[in-house]
Amino acid sequence: MRILRLHLQNVHALRNQWTIQFDQFPLYEAGLFAITGPTGGGKSSLLDAMIVALYGRVPRYGHNTPTDLMTRHTAETLIELDFAVQQGRFRARWNLRRARGQATGRVQPARHELQNLDTNQTLDLRSSDVPKEVEKLTGLNMERFLRSVILPQGDFAAFLRAKEKERGELLEELTGLHVYSELSELAFSCSRESREALEKLQQQLGTLPLLEEEALRTLRQRLDEYMQQRPKLQATEQRLQGELGWLRQLRESRATCSRLEQEIVAAQQALAAFAPQQQRLQRHHQLQPFQPQWQSQQKQAKQLEQQQFNQQRIREELGIKQQEVQQLEVSAQQDQERLQDQEKQYQQLIEPICLALEVDAQIQTQQVRWESRQQEQTRLEQTIHQQRQQLLQEDAWVQQAVLRQQQRQQWLVEHDDCQQLELALPELRSIWQQWQQKKQQWQQSQAALDRWEKQQAEDLKQSSELQQLENDLAEEALPLEQRAQALREQEETLLEGRPLGDWQATQRDAQRLLRLGEKLTELGQRFQDVQLERSKYEQQEQELQLKLGQLEEQHLHQEHLRQQTQERLHDKQRLLEQGRLIRDYEAARTQLQPNHPCPLCGSTEHPFVISNEVPSVEQEAELVEHLKQRCKEIEQELTNLQREQTQLKARSEIAHERSGQLQQETQKIQSAFDDVNSQIPAESVKLLTDLVGIQMLHLSWQEQFQAMEQKLSAVEKLDGMRRQLQEEQIILQNKRAELKERQAGLNERQKLHQRQQADLEKQAKEEQQLVLQLQESWQEQAQAVGSAEEAVEPESLLASLQEKWQAFQKQQQAEDREGPELLQRRQRLERDQATLGQQEQQQQSLAEEQQQELAKLQLLQQQRLKILEHPDPKALEQEQLSQLQACQEKQAASRRSFEEKSQALQQEQQRLQWMEEEYARGQQEHTQNQEELLFALQSLGYASIAEAEMGYLDSTEVEELNQQDQQLNQCLSISRHDLGNEQMRRAALEQETRTTQTEEELQAQLEQLRQQQDELSQQLGGVQVQLEKDAELRQNQRTLTDQIEKQQQEHRRWASLSELIGSADGTKFSRFAQSLTLAHLVNLANRHLQKLSDRYQLQKRQGACVEMDIVDRYQADAVRSLESLSGGETFLVSLALALGLSDLARRNHPIDSLFIDEGFGTLDADTLDTALAALETLQAGGKTIGIISHVEALKERLTTQIQVRKNDSGNSTLAVIPKPLAENQRNPFVSS
Repeated sequence: MRILRLHLQNVHALRNQWTIQFDQFPLYEAGLFAITGPTGGGKSSLLDAMIVALYGRVPRYGHNTPTDLMTRHTAETLIELDFAVQQGRFRARWNLRRARGQATGRVQPARHELQNLDTNQTLDLRSSDVPKEVEKLTGLNMERFLRSVILPQGDFAAFLRAKEKERGELLEELTGLHVYSELSELAFSCSRESREALEKLQQQLGTLPLLEEEALRTLRQRLDEYMQQRPKLQATEQRLQGELGWLRQLRESRATCSRLEQEIVAAQQALAAFAPQQQRLQRHHQLQPFQPQWQSQQKQAKQLEQQQFNQQRIREELGIKQQEVQQLEVSAQQDQERLQDQEKQYQQLIEPICLALEVDAQIQTQQVRWESRQQEQTRLEQTIHQQRQQLLQEDAWVQQAVLRQQQRQQWLVEHDDCQQLELALPELRSIWQQWQQKKQQWQQSQAALDRWEKQQAEDLKQSSELQQLENDLAEEALPLEQRAQALREQEETLLEGRPLGDWQATQRDAQRLLRLGEKLTELGQRFQDVQLERSKYEQQEQELQLKLGQLEEQHLHQEHLRQQTQERLHDKQRLLEQGRLIRDYEAARTQLQPNHPCPLCGSTEHPFVISNEVPSVEQEAELVEHLKQRCKEIEQELTNLQREQTQLKARSEIAHERSGQLQQETQKIQSAFDDVNSQIPAESVKLLTDLVGIQMLHLSWQEQFQAMEQKLSAVEKLDGMRRQLQEEQIILQNKRAELKERQAGLNERQKLHQRQQADLEKQAKEEQQLVLQLQESWQEQAQAVGSAEEAVEPESLLASLQEKWQAFQKQQQAEDREGPELLQRRQRLERDQATLGQQEQQQQSLAEEQQQELAKLQLLQQQRLKILEHPDPKALEQEQLSQLQACQEKQAASRRSFEEKSQALQQEQQRLQWMEEEYARGQQEHTQNQEELLFALQSLGYASIAEAEMGYLDSTEVEELNQQDQQLNQCLSISRHDLGNEQMRRAALEQETRTTQTEEELQAQLEQLRQQQDELSQQLGGVQVQLEKDAELRQNQRTLTDQIEKQQQEHRRWASLSELIGSADGTKFSRFAQSLTLAHLVNLANRHLQKLSDRYQLQKRQGACVEMDIVDRYQADAVRSLESLSGGETFLVSLALALGLSDLARRNHPIDSLFIDEGFGTLDADTLDTALAALETLQAGGKTIGIISHVEALKERLTTQIQVRKNDSGNSTLAVIPKPLAENQRNPFVSS
């Protein structure tokens, strides 16, 4: 990754827009440059801007949006960073705005974008996804970016000075090793959880309440007895149910016969009571031919009545309409008079309205002129007021400026001696810095001596602890040997002197027999189920054959009934045809005379004429229809019987076929029994007499297998304990070896500490002498600048002198700045006063003109009121026109309404005359029709039309009487038919005679039998529940055994892993990872340290996790502590570690840009040259390196610089200074 360009706008103190081109002259050609400027100027803001552009946040601002980056009193912050990676060139843009573009608006959510500069396209990403895409392109997340591009020098200085625990935490933070702590904690917790789960399963296995063998055998015997009793009780219940059903059918048949006989008697009585209604129905049929003529008479009467009503109504409406016409005529005359009055009034107002309109136009023109003068005067007054306020403010400022100038000149005269501070202050500051550095080095040496003394005490303490640890390990070894011997004895006891292979072979045989037992149990249960199902189907087949016989008898009975019904139907049809012939000759029969021959048959006797009893054709037709319907019902019953016979035959065949299939399945089960019997021992075959024996044999095999499995599980558990014991012994041996290594390292470290302590004492004395010399030089210089107080602190003195010099400079700058400005403002004040006098004169003339225009306006308004008092002439004219038009419209509407009503009145009078003529013609025709109808009814024996109407029935009553007649005859016929069928059924049931007992006795026996069955079912269910529960528990036992075996394997795996890397606090594996990472980091850092100084080399301390030493090659590769390094040496080692971390963090992604945010103030001139030479070596390899520092010597050596300059307003500016222009600082290469 290479940084190409940085563009920023309004970032901290860097107000406005700034652009730095790292890929162009002069920074790219220089390669190594400095970033300089005063404290708080914004140097670190450049690095913050790079981080925000890439990752959207800065570590020191937390995870929130870094809104503090925005410069105060600005509305937008923009940061753009161009960078190049293997995939191409990209631009990361981060933009933060305030609402409405105002500096006081609320901060809006930041926008984060990524643009491909090669294709000039912005990637389609959300703001939250840009950091992920940057990490994908560069291979660096924000943490690795901070460790590889911006080197954390301060962190590595702390890393070198920290204790072992603190150093491990810093190493995790710098390299991201916290994941190994999490893995260590996870391995420990998983081991603990797997052990707890194993103990829980073992506890569950021990609490299973299994039945004893004797109790299990007793339950199985009881189950067999109950299963043998059940079929007998079921057969008895089936017999009793059949007898009880026969008794109930016979009782129901007798009750049905009695009920049908009662229904026949009731139907005959109902027919006798219906005879009067039949006579009414005959009279209705006699009057039926006159019904159309009688209905026509009624309709004609209603029409005449309606015509008379309509005539009366129209006469009343004509009277009302005549009154309306008279009222309309009066109203029209009144509207005509009002219209004439309105026309006169309008003519009188026309002339005043025209004069008023002319005067209103003059008033409006004068009003506009007067308002114009008034607005002009108002604007002038506002201008004069503003001029006066400005003159007062300007005059006050001039007076204050004159006062400040006098006070400033007096202060400069009094403090004229401050000019010499310009040269004395830098020299004093230099002496103070050297004094503080040497003093700090001397204090560090003293602190190092103190640490060496403490380290010696710690070494003695560690030596005693190691001795105690060796004694503890010796004591731990003895119990392990005792446990191993105990495990061997337990294993011999379990195996009983036999090899483990024999026990395993025995277990396989037991497992085979267990599978055979399960198969036998399944076959026995299947054989029993097949036998029960076979008996059920055989019984079902017998019941179906019995039902088929009953259906055959019913079919023969229905065939006989159908023949009888068809014969009756044939007779009734013949009688119906004769009746119809007789009814056809009814007209000729009415003309026969007594003792005169019939013209058709020649007979002189006419019985139907005498008796007037003609057979009813309708009754015969209804009876024929009833018989046809009955034939159809019998046919349907026969069809249903045939269908039911077919279904029963099919069910019988299915039952027979299923019985045969079950017989074949029984043979197959027996064959399977024989196959299994051939595979089991001969002594076990004798027990296979029934299902209970099979279950008992299977239970004994199962118990043998479980006992064998428990024995082998115990052996396997002992084997696991032995392996665990061996692992503990190995761990104990490793601890002993490690203890020896630590003792050797401790002895070596004590010798080294003694040599290094002597060197440090010598170095401390030399540094103390230098501190005293610098202190004397400081006091001499302080007295030279006029400080007579020796007790004043150097820092306070420097601050006081700096404040005096800054105050003197501010006074001089203020004098140079405010003098010319004061002269300019005095001249401008005089010009503004002259302009104000001219404007006041102009205001007075405008006021006079305004008064004149106002007088003219008032005169015109008075004239207007004399002409017309109404304020709006046009509105008045429009109002008069509207009233006149309304009167005209109202008069026209009244005239039209009068004419229309008059015309409608004439039409209604003509209509009434026509309706009276029509009514007279209809009345005459109705009278003639009544006379003709009365003549016809008198021929039938009716004296009047009213008498004939009483004999006529409406259609609803006729239909009801016909339905009653049909229903009575049909009920009588059906009851007689049903009685015959039921009598045949009763005779068949009485001949069967299944039992001599009563229904109550059979019901009592059946109830008692059901109680026995319930008791048997309860007992059988209780036994089955106990057996099923025991089988379920034994299955649970096998399942728990399998789970325990799997959990043991799981626990052994996690326990082994926990023993290797697990710990409750996660330090075991993390310290191992820290040790490996530190070794790799030391190797990378030594490559850079070799370039910085060939004297020193870092070395990881043997036997320690994150401890390091320094190897001094100039002293025969003597190993020294890091605390013995001086300030400059510490910086070189820290720089080497930081560069090594950069190599470690970048992984496989090349890093071509480097920024070091650390001062080089602790280096002397030679060491500084060495460090810069090493960095130049990196730069020669293609890297661009920027150094943020305050060291003057580094500024002189790195003449290519990015300078951050603060101005008086508190803001800063940027300037890129190329190498040739570093001294005079001209032509900065920065765009603003």
